[in-house]
Amino acid sequence: MPLVIFVDTEACRTIWPGLQHARFGEATLPSEGLDDNGRSVAVVSINTSYGEVPTPVDRADARGRRDPARPQAPDDWLHERTTSTGLTSWYFAQKSRSYDGFGQTGINGSTCTRFTIPENLKEKLLRKDWHSFTATQITVPQPGEYKAKDLAALAAALCHQSLAWDARTRHPVPLHVAGAVDRNHPEYRGPSFEAEAEQSGDDVS
Repeated sequence: MPLVIFVDTEACRTIWPGLQHARFGEATLPSEGLDDNGRSVAVVSINTSYGEVPTPVDRADARGRRDPARPQAPDDWLHERTTSTGLTSWYFAQKSRSYDGFGQTGINGSTCTRFTIPENLKEKLLRKDWHSFTATQITVPQPGEYKAKDLAALAAALCHQSLAWDARTRHPVPLHVAGAVDRNHPEYRGPSFEAEAEQSGDDVS
């Protein structure tokens, strides 16, 4: 049967160099060893890193907003972008849960930035929570027998299949569940080799 692998880009690019920018799709990928006997294997890379994925700040086509100075929340659209190098990525944005459900406290980030707060409101607002929009980047280093665009649409659709709440997740649900299982493991991010060696008195240098 064909196989589609969803992978967390930020967490896994040190393991599989085919997820790195310089060697994207041209080096080892998580599909290594799974495509024997002609099996079709697709790899879909999901990146939610705040330092790498641009944060949406406004919707130029927004209409009917009560305050023209306040950014309109992003739509549930999948945006396609191809760079000058020919690499195509897809993006979708969403509001944080706090932004969407906690009134003025949650949406301070849509009113102004920390550097543009009016002087008379600084003391009050800087003590509050700040929330804004988040974005997910989808790239396809290995499409297998599918079209990359179809795999991006599948990833976005699976972000709408959350198991336990009424909002979507930033990762497709199989990857979201895998991450939750990993984080809930009793040895998640346990003691490092160096720490264990120090306790035993061994020299690891």
